[in-house]
Amino acid sequence: MLVDKPHNQEAHIIVNTHQTFDDMLDTARRINTNLFAGDWDLSYFDTETKESKPVQSTDTIGDYLNKNINTFYWSYKPVRFKIPLDNKPKTPLNRPAPAQGGYYGPGESAPSYRLMQYGNFGKRIGAYVLDYTFIFFVIGILSENTLLFGEDSPLPIAVIWLYFAGMESSKFQGTLGKLAVGLKVTDLNGNGISFLRASARYFCGMLSWATAMVGFVIAAITNKKQALHDLLAGTLVLERAPMNQTNKVTVIR
Repeated sequence: MLVDKPHNQEAHIIVNTHQTFDDMLDTARRINTNLFAGDWDLSYFDTETKESKPVQSTDTIGDYLNKNINTFYWSYKPVRFKIPLDNKPKTPLNRPAPAQGGYYGPGESAPSYRLMQYGNFGKRIGAYVLDYTFIFFVIGILSENTLLFGEDSPLPIAVIWLYFAGMESSKFQGTLGKLAVGLKVTDLNGNGISFLRASARYFCGMLSWATAMVGFVIAAITNKKQALHDLLAGTLVLERAPMNQTNKVTVIR
C-alpha cells in the first residue's frame, strides 16, 4: 500500500520481490497519474541504529522485505532555488572555483547562497484571512471611538495601506498574517523591499481584487507563484523556512 497524504490518496499494489522502487512507483503512477508526482526521496527507519536511512530508487524491494522492512517514508522535493547573498559578488559567477589547495585572489571571495522556496498558495489565503480579520477588528474599534472614521472617511483605506506597506517593508518582511503562517515578501532577488515598492504592491493589489480575484488566484499557477500585484510590483512571496514534506509509504508483500 502506498499512501500519498497530501493528496489523500492510496494505491494498493501487488509487488514482486525482484522489482525496484522505481518500478513500484511507475506502477502507482499508471494507476493514478496524480499519485506520487514530482521528484522524491525514500528512506526507512532502522530500528537497530534508531536512524533514518536512504533508499535508492534502483534497490530491489525484496532485499528490504526479506529483512521485515516494509515501511518507507516518501519525501517530496518542493520547488526551491538559490539566491546569492551578495547581488554583486566579487568573484565572477562564471569563474570556476579554485582547484583543491588553490585560493581566491586579493579582495575576492566565493559567492554565498541562501535557499529559497516559493510561498504556499494555501498559506497566502490564510494570511489574508488573518490580516483582514485583524484590520476590520481594529477599524471597528476606532470607528466607535472617533468621528474621524465615518462612512465617507478615507482613513480606513489609509490605515490598511500603512499596515500592509509598513509591515512588508519592515525588518519583519510581512504582515502579522504572513508572520503567523511563515511567509515573507521580498524583491526578485530575495531581499527586503522598500516602503515605496510595498506601497506599489498594495495598490496593485486593487487590480487583483478588480479582476474578480483572478489576480490572486494566478499565484497558484504562475512559475514563481506570483499574484498579479506581485508581477506588477516585482515582488515574491517566499517561505520563511524552506522545508521538505515527508509522508509515510508502506509496502505490503
